[in-house]
Amino acid sequence: GFYLLKDRAERRVNELLDEAFDSSGGEKKSRKLVQIFDDISNELCRVADLAEFVRSTHPDAEFRESADQTFGQISQIVEKLNTNFKLYSKLKRETESVERIEAAGLDECDIRVSKLYLLDFEQSGIHLDERTRNKFVQVNDDLINVLMKFQINSQTPSSLNSQDVDKKFNQM
Repeated sequence: GFYLLKDRAERRVNELLDEAFDSSGGEKKSRKLVQIFDDISNELCRVADLAEFVRSTHPDAEFRESADQTFGQISQIVEKLNTNFKLYSKLKRETESVERIEAAGLDECDIRVSKLYLLDFEQSGIHLDERTRNKFVQVNDDLINVLMKFQINSQTPSSLNSQDVDKKFNQM
């Protein structure tokens, strides 16, 4: 089921990206860009949060493995979005002047949320040249995979011979 959840979320994110870049002025364009960003975030977080919970708590190893893979895939999608210069530029342009803010109909909350999204972009190296940005995404993907393996292995019980433990701990 995790594959289906991830696949559905990915399709929906792509639809939302199409909506964000739609310049036809159609009915969909009546939504604020920050609302579209929020919907993208919700789509991804719903799957990631469930996968994170299951991979950390489920007693069945197959469920944990499936959830782990899904969590990694969602994390990769997030990193790709956070390093999408076209997406970043569109949001930055919308919030760079009072005129654009007013034209987009942004209120104080919208502006604050937009700035938080921009900060996420910047923490993902959006300011780097494309080659360096792509390398950043790859290194981050590798880091996420290592961290996930570490977390899984940290929950695996280990047995120690009492003779290998410092004597001060054997007295307990």
